[in-house]
Amino acid sequence: MTTADRMPRVLSGIQPTSDSFHLGNYLGALRQWVALQDTADAFYCVVDLHAITVGHEPKVLHERSRVSAAQLLALGLDPERCTLFIQSQVPEHPMLAWILGCQTGMGEASRMTQFKDKSAKQERTTVGLFNYPVLQAADILLYQTDQVPVGKDQQQHLELSRDLAIRFNTMFGKTFAVPDAHIVKGTATIKDLAEPEKKMSKSSESPRGCLYLLDTPNQMRKKIKSAVTDSEAEVRFDEERKPGVSNLLAIYSAITGEAVEKIEAEYQGKGYGDFKGDLADVVADHLEPVAKSTREYLDDKAELDRILTKGAEKARAVASRTLAKAYKKVGFYPPVAGLVDEEGVTVGVAIPVPEPWRTELDDARIASGDPLGGVVPAHLTLLGPTEIDAGDLGRLEEHLADLAANMRPFELHLRGTGSFRPVTEVVFVAVVDGIAVCEQLESAIREGPIRRREQRFPYHPHITVAQDVDKEALDRAFLELARFEAKFKVDSFTLYTHGTHGTTDSPIGTATPWTPRQVFHFLAE
Repeated sequence: MTTADRMPRVLSGIQPTSDSFHLGNYLGALRQWVALQDTADAFYCVVDLHAITVGHEPKVLHERSRVSAAQLLALGLDPERCTLFIQSQVPEHPMLAWILGCQTGMGEASRMTQFKDKSAKQERTTVGLFNYPVLQAADILLYQTDQVPVGKDQQQHLELSRDLAIRFNTMFGKTFAVPDAHIVKGTATIKDLAEPEKKMSKSSESPRGCLYLLDTPNQMRKKIKSAVTDSEAEVRFDEERKPGVSNLLAIYSAITGEAVEKIEAEYQGKGYGDFKGDLADVVADHLEPVAKSTREYLDDKAELDRILTKGAEKARAVASRTLAKAYKKVGFYPPVAGLVDEEGVTVGVAIPVPEPWRTELDDARIASGDPLGGVVPAHLTLLGPTEIDAGDLGRLEEHLADLAANMRPFELHLRGTGSFRPVTEVVFVAVVDGIAVCEQLESAIREGPIRRREQRFPYHPHITVAQDVDKEALDRAFLELARFEAKFKVDSFTLYTHGTHGTTDSPIGTATPWTPRQVFHFLAE
């Protein structure tokens, strides 16, 4: 396919700053994302880097990023037809943002209206919020983006991206594509149900003003039926005199595809009660499958994380080439390789702990100050961080698939805490039942491409609760989980990738968080 014939590349992102997207996000943007998969080379990301320009809770942000990705998949984004990823998993974004920030004038950055609006609402304004549009420009330019779906509130930021691309190309030579706006005709602008003069937003002053995609059907119906209208009884579109009714008509039309005029005619002579009741059913019936599908993705977090890791790898394949070109143009040394390079990759194999015990253990790890608490979910290690040749990764996956195909689900019983002290400063949850199967599985894993490699973790199987913390924190972790108990069925294990440069000098190897690569399911009972 020639450059002239190829599909245009589009990029768009959404912040994980809420527990759920709302109807305005869906009808105003996300539905168009799904359609663009058929006509464009689409890159979509959950922009968690942008989400920390204001105060945030790390654990909440981490979970919201996953929930956001699950919703995008539930709405129809297909990893085979688009590139879906979490922004922070592609470190080229902030790396390019620094270069672009050095080409941005203080005057043009300070003229960004969104910065003025957001900073006026906050007691503390960060440099990150001020630099937000420069990071957004890096998001766009990294992927040689042709078109960016934008609304009115983001057009100024796109203009900055265009200006920076042209400026850099002029100063250092052709490097970036200059992006254009992708304007979707007929896009609905959904207003607040309680204050129809305002745009629907998660920061709505009234809890009934914002309709979330993950609301229950009853919550959706209640919000629609209590939406503000007016003292008349005529279902008629008139944004100036009847903003509430006009907003509801816009929602009805956007979801059903029926023209507003047809809907007006259908409810001629009927009151708002009939109209709202029918619209409530239309909205609930349309969105309930989205919530159900989202829950299904979240129930298999390992598979969801695998999808996102694959998406990040696809994104980095493009982003790293652009960044290398920009580095060379400004006189930098080339950046080092990413998660997997030509020489080696560090892998691990583990059995994830399911909910609700995972959260209980993770909370204990965070409380103890464990460096992996809240980063790597609680798991039983079968193979600790081990560096193998990149060429052996495929062989290892085949070996693990063969093992899983001959395994049957087994019961794992965990109880209480133990410690390896004074040999090594680790507190763990002990395996009571299932230990023999885990030991056999651990040994079998090492009969594959990693055979004869040094066993750096001789104290398995166990589930780490606290490590690399002071003795008092270890004691607290030991006591707090002394009565811990969990029983669950194990029907799979997960292959993880670690950092390219192997583990650190620490015996636990905390160089970078692990990311799930593939889940291997056992033979069904």
